[in-house]
Amino acid sequence: MRKQILIFFIFLGTFAVVQAQSPIDTTKKKTSIWATDHYIDLSAGLGDRTVAASAQWDKLFGIAKNRIKLGFGVRMNVANLWDKSYFTAPPQRNTGIFDTLVVDHQTLYYCNLTFILDVSLLKWWDVGMNIDIVGASWGPASEATYYSHNAGYNKTRETVTPETLNLMLFGHNDFGNLNSQFYMRFWPSSNVYIKAGMSLNTFISHTGNTLNNGNTRFNSGCYMGFLSLGWTPKRSEWKSAGGNGVSTHHNPDF
Repeated sequence: MRKQILIFFIFLGTFAVVQAQSPIDTTKKKTSIWATDHYIDLSAGLGDRTVAASAQWDKLFGIAKNRIKLGFGVRMNVANLWDKSYFTAPPQRNTGIFDTLVVDHQTLYYCNLTFILDVSLLKWWDVGMNIDIVGASWGPASEATYYSHNAGYNKTRETVTPETLNLMLFGHNDFGNLNSQFYMRFWPSSNVYIKAGMSLNTFISHTGNTLNNGNTRFNSGCYMGFLSLGWTPKRSEWKSAGGNGVSTHHNPDF
């Protein structure tokens, strides 16, 4: 999945560079790039033995006449997991042998800085992604059952806590807890939007005891469908080349 994210980055990044070559009308009144495109939204998602919610603030910067927007944001997440299976995480993994940790119930809080790429297909329809990059996690200790290929450790009861550092390193090398969304965004009005799509959530926790092969670190994850509702006070819309029926909404305060 992380390789697919990287390919998506490269494809849309190339598209952004090509679109950016379009002539820019320098006669229009300039405005601060910080005055527009501050988005706030609330999301809820459901996945395998997992329910999650998030609140986020995003700041986007338009290029290619605002058809493409790049930006950053801050997202606060909370996830609840029931009977969730975790598996031995790198670097303790032995080839083909993964021990399992089944967590009874766990509540995770994680706050991350995100990278955002958004493309307007129509005035009222965008597609994009926001990827968690770095942040921190916390949450109460939880109880779990440990299943190992080493009989001396099998079915012991363990205490687990979330890994504190969150860091995206692509694939199983990630640290902590991350939530990355791939979405379609619909604009029923110029300032309110509905966003729906799929998110990839990864979770990493530590055991209080050192277990088989000196391991204390276990990871899990799931794909989740999600829905969110958001608002922006000032949105800069895609400025079409004209004649295609797509226009730009002009806020009188711009």
